[in-house]
Amino acid sequence: DQGRLPVVRGLALSRDDLLRRTVIMALMCRGRIEFDAIGEAHAIDFRRYFATEFAALGPLVAQGLVRLSDHDLVVTEQGWFLVRAVAMVFDRYCSANRARFSRVV
Repeated sequence: DQGRLPVVRGLALSRDDLLRRTVIMALMCRGRIEFDAIGEAHAIDFRRYFATEFAALGPLVAQGLVRLSDHDLVVTEQGWFLVRAVAMVFDRYCSANRARFSRVV
């Protein structure tokens, strides 16, 4: 400690962190993920990159919380009440911290 304030403070984010932030923000703010737009912005094949997450979306689609097409994922009117649960599918840190934070419902 040199008695000075730090010049830089924070966390270094990986490319994956930045990508997932974009996806989660799109869901939470607009209720929609456009696969091609995000894929182009981050130089990825969206469906391939998030293959595991797409498999996890099955129950949410079946319950009518989201609509999934070839081009996008849209949170339905009923899904807005649980948009946090939808976003959690794309949060890689969520499963590690699930017990530390509040439940969705």
